[in-house]
Amino acid sequence: MASGLLKVVWKFSNDRFTEMAKKAIWHIRRIGASGIHGDDFEYKTLWDEFCHETQYGDFDLDAWEQTIHPFCAEIISRLPETEKQLLFFGTEEDWDDEVEDEVPIDDDALTKELMSRLRVEAGNRDLSRFEGGEFS
Repeated sequence: MASGLLKVVWKFSNDRFTEMAKKAIWHIRRIGASGIHGDDFEYKTLWDEFCHETQYGDFDLDAWEQTIHPFCAEIISRLPETEKQLLFFGTEEDWDDEVEDEVPIDDDALTKELMSRLRVEAGNRDLSRFEGGEFS
């Protein structure tokens, strides 16, 4: 594959995953906080709590992964197969550039990539506005 084309595919994939991450965050922010932190923090949404866990968590991230994963899996499942195939090339660094017939469709790998984007967004979020907590 020509290097110019590959750069375009990577750019498309990056932009598309960023867009999908924003969509997932929008949905997660519509769910009220679970209250896992009690009165220590004034978190309003599940997204607030996920951001806290990502930044400070000594907690069970597997449980958080299971909570957030369905949002990402749903977004990926709704993509057309051709878009999934294109995203495959934008996320796989070790793909065989000699793919001949069928480009793989791996919803799990795409969901994992979207989850990774959410963790980055959560890790970069400023939580200082939530008063009353140890980390505010």
